[in-house]
Amino acid sequence: MKKKLLLTMALLSTVVAVGGTPLTSHAAEAGNTKSISGKCYKVFIGQGIGSLFQTLEEIGNILNSNGSLCPSTPEESTPESPAPEVPTPETPAPPIADNPDNSTLSFAEQVVKLVNEERAKAGLPAVKMQEDITAAANVRAKEIKQSFSHTRPNGSSFSSVLKEQGVSFRGSGENIAWGQKSPEQVMNGWMNSEGHRANILNKNFKNIGVGHYQDEKGVNYWVQLFTY
Repeated sequence: MKKKLLLTMALLSTVVAVGGTPLTSHAAEAGNTKSISGKCYKVFIGQGIGSLFQTLEEIGNILNSNGSLCPSTPEESTPESPAPEVPTPETPAPPIADNPDNSTLSFAEQVVKLVNEERAKAGLPAVKMQEDITAAANVRAKEIKQSFSHTRPNGSSFSSVLKEQGVSFRGSGENIAWGQKSPEQVMNGWMNSEGHRANILNKNFKNIGVGHYQDEKGVNYWVQLFTY
């Protein structure tokens, strides 16, 4: 059981970048990522984290999402900008119920709607869905089937896809997941994971694009891209 929990841990962070250039190796070591059989986990080293593994409660939440999840830490283009502090709820986020009113919306639009509902609960302004960011997220949704990582198959950071789509931004963040069958299910998984929730509730983010890809076997791949 312990081995299964370790192999299914799903938090992942990218190396934070400044001006498109990775920070020092020390910063990279603070969030060293590994991949085993398509699953992601994160080994924390230093920076006061003081724990090698996530809590069993969060692992259970990820297992219940019926898929795998990976968040990125926001990439900042200005080194003087401090990382925003997002309050961590003491209890897991309540399940997001299916909403029949979403029947006319695409999966991507439903995810954006759910994101803004969660931001409203936290007293944060809504993020706006952008076509160019959505196009970038759809590219990433197909890429994570090949490589479930915030590093793209060509070896570049996830944020490079935004530049390819002509998106202008100062900072960006990414959440990825696969296997969840509905927008509600993937959002439940993200909201019950500290790293993913931090991206969703980042007060600096203004815009969002959501990518969704279903392969020939019916497996769903999900991507959220945030910018400001």
